[in-house]
Amino acid sequence: MQFDQKLHDLFYKSHLKDLQVPDRKVLHLNTTDPAHKAFELISSEGVHSAPVFDPKIHKWVGLIDLKDFVKYILHLQSHKEMACSYHKITDDSRPVGEIMNISGDTVWLTVNDVQNLGELVQRMHLCRYHRLPVMSTHDPQKIHGMVSQIDIVTWLHKHIDDAGDSVQRPIKELGLTHAGKEVFSASLQTKLLDVYKNLTDKNIAGCPIVDAGNHLIGNLSVSDLKFKLFEELPNIEMTVEQFFKSQPARHFPIYVHEDSKLSEAIAQLAIAHVHRVFVCDAHRTLKGVITLSDVMRVVAQLIAKP
Repeated sequence: MQFDQKLHDLFYKSHLKDLQVPDRKVLHLNTTDPAHKAFELISSEGVHSAPVFDPKIHKWVGLIDLKDFVKYILHLQSHKEMACSYHKITDDSRPVGEIMNISGDTVWLTVNDVQNLGELVQRMHLCRYHRLPVMSTHDPQKIHGMVSQIDIVTWLHKHIDDAGDSVQRPIKELGLTHAGKEVFSASLQTKLLDVYKNLTDKNIAGCPIVDAGNHLIGNLSVSDLKFKLFEELPNIEMTVEQFFKSQPARHFPIYVHEDSKLSEAIAQLAIAHVHRVFVCDAHRTLKGVITLSDVMRVVAQLIAKP
């Protein structure tokens, strides 16, 4: 991919503080906290993940997120430890630390206020992290914020006029339409169990919902679990259609066209504050998907000096 000097300068001359992410108390968990209580906290706070502290060794050990909870639910279901009903999980007393062992994602990576955005994008891209804790420069054990991919994309949208010519190139030219690659999708008749099994196997956080003609009609992601506590979650054998009817306002899919520019995809992601936009033709036939991670990848490639 051709190096973009202007985009490079924009990112490497800007720093984490320039994102102007609002300061707020960071929700954190202990490895000893009950899993279902941890999920309730994440849901009620409206966040996607939380740092985890191990009181035995007095260290931060990683992040736990909604994908970890999905893996946990599937783990219980596969071991016949719950009778195909999400609400039974509240009877399970295993701690957060054990869920982290199930997921295997326990690497602790951080950033600080003096980090430039070029380094931040490269780190997120190479490590495939969606969000990172921001540590105090004065106290390396103190977390005073979280930075996420959507924060970077929102900032880029605000500075799109200073971002160089690359952001005005078609998404197809930048390899963002996933042309020729299979895009995992589900139908309204697919069971939630099967959707979340596939998301876990493919290590992705969401997928498009299509009709029999492969026309885009909805979106389902692990984030949807935030809107229902364990006591309210539906039977795991419920279909996507039944789940949608239980919360109909949350699944409108955002999409761009095959000939859209990167700047247009960035605008849709930032304005709608979503983690993915879909790529469709004029008939709304599904052609691909662009995630925040895809944008991080392209930006990382464009600002990497040859």
